[in-house]
Amino acid sequence: MSNLFNHNTPLVGQPSNFQKLDPSGVTCCDEDDIFVELVNFVVNTVPDPDEWTLELTLNNGTVVSTLVPPNLVTASPFYTQQVQTLDATPTVVPISFPIPTNSVQSFITRVTAIEAATGDTWSHEFRGAIKNLGGTTTMVDTPTDETLAEDAGAALWSAAFTANANTLEINVTGEAAHTIEWKAETLFSGVTY
Repeated sequence: MSNLFNHNTPLVGQPSNFQKLDPSGVTCCDEDDIFVELVNFVVNTVPDPDEWTLELTLNNGTVVSTLVPPNLVTASPFYTQQVQTLDATPTVVPISFPIPTNSVQSFITRVTAIEAATGDTWSHEFRGAIKNLGGTTTMVDTPTDETLAEDAGAALWSAAFTANANTLEINVTGEAAHTIEWKAETLFSGVTY
């Protein structure tokens, strides 16, 4: 097994404080922290799906990798989508995350919009759940809608959530004769049986 590193900010392109660990997981460099920038972060399941390789590329060119059992790797799918509206017609924001059969997925979606010509902005956060039972996908109740910030000129703008085929569909609605840029960021967390 390669060197293991414990890090407090695993963000690509951000300064990170790494501490070298010995194989038992104990910090071996108490006061000699290694300050580096994480350049690349790769989780690879090939060639053996029972062993995942975690690979970190540091700004000094060092590549650090280690084998990680899949049951120790947790991931929450996070999806970002953008669309533009030119009128008050509902427009689909495409999400490429399929809802697995026999699962429920909770989601948090932050939708942010701006009209460049006026500077009007709109930001809401939605929380809800969608389920797929035996191949039939439906919403679980109505998602909650929390207004984070909204200019008066954006009062007519909206977002709605529906189940479509095996995906969550977001429809955003702008305003007639206004060009609005929309961005939706969605975090899923689910259980499959």
